Amino acid sequence: MTQGKNAEDFIYMVNDAVISANKIPEDYIKFVRGIKTFIPPESELQKLRDQTVSGALISFQKNKEEVLKIA
Repeated sequence: MTQGKNAEDFIYMVNDAVISANKIPEDYIKFVRGIKTFIPPESELQKLRDQTVSGALISFQKNKEEVLKIA
């Protein structure tokens, strides 16, 4: 899960999360960002820029049987 202050920050954080999840070594991060960075099409980027957070649903799994949901 990730978030950003604006659309551009969110896209940066998504790419950072992908790098972290794949455990890319520090020495290769700049290289990976140069060849494999997610950048949405302009129409989708504009939709991200136009969005505001009106609500959120966060789920916390306490154990396999019980999930706490906060809205």
